Amino acid sequence: METIKDLFLYQHVGGDTRHRVGQSPSRLDLLFTNEIGMISELDTLPPLGASDHCCLLFKFACYTETRKSETPRPNFYKGDYPSMKKTFQDTDWSECENEDIDIYWKFFLDCVNSSIEKHIPKVKPSNKAKKKPWLNKEALISIQEKKRAWKKYTMCKTKSHFQLYAQKRNIASRTCRLAKLNFEREIALNIKSDSKSFWNYVRIQQKTNSSIGNLECSDGTLTSSDTQKAELLNAFF
Repeated sequence: METIKDLFLYQHVGGDTRHRVGQSPSRLDLLFTNEIGMISELDTLPPLGASDHCCLLFKFACYTETRKSETPRPNFYKGDYPSMKKTFQDTDWSECENEDIDIYWKFFLDCVNSSIEKHIPKVKPSNKAKKKPWLNKEALISIQEKKRAWKKYTMCKTKSHFQLYAQKRNIASRTCRLAKLNFEREIALNIKSDSKSFWNYVRIQQKTNSSIGNLECSDGTLTSSDTQKAELLNAFF
């Protein structure tokens, strides 16, 4: 158990998996993953043939599909904030001074959204795969040299070219392993002062993503959009 904890593994089998007449049932079949969300709907089925070990049926989620967004979003880094500030200064905020708080809030929100549309440019989100955060310049160079050595070997197919490729491959593996180790050690040492980088790296390493499922409305129907989920949760809490 200590080794399992040290390796940050999850064991998903909760019941006995071996049954034999005259002997106590035991749990001999285990299922390990490095993320708790990778296994779902685990079920124990009867053994195959004369075996005394149960069959395990489960759903395995290795990689979840990332939803690609095509909707342009505001690029706040390039916003015209002096003009936005002047817009707010020229706004007559006394229009809703004696109105209800909800009306005043709607007026304020409309002014902010209108100013964002006017002074904040839109940018189309990029769906390109991002570079690994630990991949430094030295590691990139070693990977490029390995690829060039492989290309030469595929063209010549000689023993000397394969040995050169094997040498470059081993160098690239050591360089990448060392770069990742140094990066992880650095963010672990700086977790108290920069916890955001640590949790961002943890999130990148995850192979499965958990999300809020469809919620049931008061009329018995299920939500169909993120906006409906947010409104339903906001009303509940």
